[in-house]
Amino acid sequence: MLLYYYDMIILEIQQKVFLKNLILFWALCFAAFVQGQQSNLGSPPIRNFSKKTYSASPQNWKISQRNDGLMLFANNLGLLSFDGKTWQIRPMVNHTIMRSLKVDEGGKIFVGGQGEFGYFDQRSGTSLEYHDLTYLVPEPFRKFADVWSIQIHSGLIFFQTFRQVMIYDGKKITAFPFDESIEKMFIFENRISLQFKSAHFSVYTDNTFTPQVLLQGMKGDVVDICKLNDGRTFIATYKDGIYQYDGNTCRPIDVTASPNMSNIWISSMKVLSDGNLMIGTSNKGVLLITPQLNSLLNLRKENGLQNSTVLTTVQDMNGDLWVATESGLDFIEYKSPYRIVYPDGPFNGTGYSSAIHKGWLYLGTNNGLFYMPLSVNSGSAYFKAVDGSRDVCWNLDVINDQLLLGQNEGASVIVKDKAFPFFRGQGVWKFIPQSDKSIVFGAYEGVGQIMDSKNLKSTRMLKGFAESSRIMVRDGNDLLWMSHPYRGIFKLKVDKEGIAVNSKLYTKAEGLETELENYIILVDQKVYSSNTNGIFSYNFATDKFQHDTTLEKIIGFEKGTKLLLEDTYKNIWFRKGNKMGFLELKDSNWKKVYECNLLPSLPESLAGGFEKVFPLSANEFLFNCESGFLLFDKRKLTKGNKFPTTINKLTLIGEVDSVLMNGIESGFLKYSKKKPLVLGYDQNNLRFEVASNLFSDEPLEYLYVLDGLNEGKTGWTSEPFVTYNNLSSGKYILKVKTKIGGIEQTDSTLFYFEIVPAWYNSNLFRMSMLMIFAFGIIALFQMQNKKFETEKRELHSDIRKS
Repeated sequence: MLLYYYDMIILEIQQKVFLKNLILFWALCFAAFVQGQQSNLGSPPIRNFSKKTYSASPQNWKISQRNDGLMLFANNLGLLSFDGKTWQIRPMVNHTIMRSLKVDEGGKIFVGGQGEFGYFDQRSGTSLEYHDLTYLVPEPFRKFADVWSIQIHSGLIFFQTFRQVMIYDGKKITAFPFDESIEKMFIFENRISLQFKSAHFSVYTDNTFTPQVLLQGMKGDVVDICKLNDGRTFIATYKDGIYQYDGNTCRPIDVTASPNMSNIWISSMKVLSDGNLMIGTSNKGVLLITPQLNSLLNLRKENGLQNSTVLTTVQDMNGDLWVATESGLDFIEYKSPYRIVYPDGPFNGTGYSSAIHKGWLYLGTNNGLFYMPLSVNSGSAYFKAVDGSRDVCWNLDVINDQLLLGQNEGASVIVKDKAFPFFRGQGVWKFIPQSDKSIVFGAYEGVGQIMDSKNLKSTRMLKGFAESSRIMVRDGNDLLWMSHPYRGIFKLKVDKEGIAVNSKLYTKAEGLETELENYIILVDQKVYSSNTNGIFSYNFATDKFQHDTTLEKIIGFEKGTKLLLEDTYKNIWFRKGNKMGFLELKDSNWKKVYECNLLPSLPESLAGGFEKVFPLSANEFLFNCESGFLLFDKRKLTKGNKFPTTINKLTLIGEVDSVLMNGIESGFLKYSKKKPLVLGYDQNNLRFEVASNLFSDEPLEYLYVLDGLNEGKTGWTSEPFVTYNNLSSGKYILKVKTKIGGIEQTDSTLFYFEIVPAWYNSNLFRMSMLMIFAFGIIALFQMQNKKFETEKRELHSDIRKS
């Protein structure tokens, strides 16, 4: 019998603190829902990179990305880069704070610091090298402070400081000094524009800056200008809100209907690939809003960021978001199909149950039951606690339009925001409708029955069966099936009098192969069970279970596979080790056809033994986890994102290792079959290191195949490197395949190289030796022939004399 002990005195104190903290948390952190968009529930997974992680300053002033996927950050200590595996910091010549960076189409990384600017390039060597441009600045203008902004326009590079702009054309630098300080340099209407402290503007035309009237009606300092997908132009200011530009003048946008948008200090604004806007602020974290300025999400320190003061933001080429705060870097998996939901706020309790009832979403945790409206027109929405539900919430079932809650203390009916107990005495696991008038329920010690299901009266425990009945289903023959964790499966039938339960136990003898870890579900009213030995279906004709090889083949059964349920949309959900997946029923004229979908790695661990899947809609599903819930959106389960693996480092192994190549090289050192990397005969001990520009913490596996070497294939490994020793001369192709979260990527990475033989093993040397040998034979033959002719002449001479 499973018992839970609660100290009621402590609970009363904790409940007051709990409710106070809960309301505060959700009022601060949970963003508004847009009507009809359930996927806005929860927050995307966030990966925090602190200064200890990347061994540099916590402050990063600009973020960019090179075409090959390399992430770049203007850090206080220099250029910080991340390839998905390795962080590297590269200081500028004077080791000053790097304030700005910009990457051109060719991969040059232009950077600006205090009294210094230049660029990093990789095209001329095997690693990033810094090229200082400060020496090109005319002598009278070389004393300048921070380079705050860099823009690239019409083949020119613009570097902006407080008092001047310097333009680099690839050969020389032209300086433009100003009498007043420059607040912002930006591109507006395809022209480089400057805003001065006096609120005046200047535009670069005809190789010079000329004053112009811009953005009439706007107040404050320009932060960012965004062109929306519908053609509108939004202008973000630091403390004066957002303006819309109509082609002539600016008008302020009314944000009073969006509480999260009031009194914000904007540090950045970006249009995302889906048309939404990302706004970084100095006082309210990151805001995600629609083009209509409806709030989607507000991320702060309280719900995932390291700090609510945001310095800059960017969306990477995979569609995910990077946020630089005062405390480090945060990677937001915006394109992830998952959202993390904590209905009990900062307490992050274990999720157990879910239900929708009369327009309200209910989520049950070990801290009680919480609810919120499914759709909200405007304003903030957050979960509230259901009165009287402060107990572990095992299950929620909607039967006869009533929401029933099974808990450790018994059973209750939920009426909007209140729980009304109707059964006490022992814990209740779940409810199953038995008929129009009665309901059966699985309890800690057997099976109970509610005779009057409408009024929830005449509740009693049935005799004859006392096993804990947590995992239980009812088939089309009015039979109950209950799986026991170590005894097998019970078939239960309530007698005609409704007083007792008759049971039959199914074990190895009945085809299950093991009594351990059976989990029973219904698929199209057919009884299935999964255990460590396989998937089994019940055969009514033989009254036994038998292997279902069809499902096993579709799923790819392996030890640890567990069927979870068939949902209302006919998807069959399963757990496979640490992975989740589902079989999706496809249209077919004459038979059922299932497509197997394996989900990406889960950012939260499922509640072990209590795994459940609850459909919010045909596309959105809730998983209960050890901490809260995961919302999965099937529409975002795309295979379009590619995370290329690159050979990012090659080391020659010897008494002293030497690095032959370092950094992501795919766009710079393109080795091919016709133009391989050529190595000497004594450079035959090599270590290749790989990286993938996957920035989430999904597990990566690699398979290395070296064509040209017998037994050159490894098994799948998590090691991001492979070593080859004593390679003989010849041509080689290193092929690297990648698995991300257990899913194999379609493309392989190829790296061509050749090891030339030693001079004494070369074809030229062999040919030379062969020619020398041949010439030697010919010379020897000629010498012998000459000697023979000489002896012949001498013999003839002796004969004549005689």
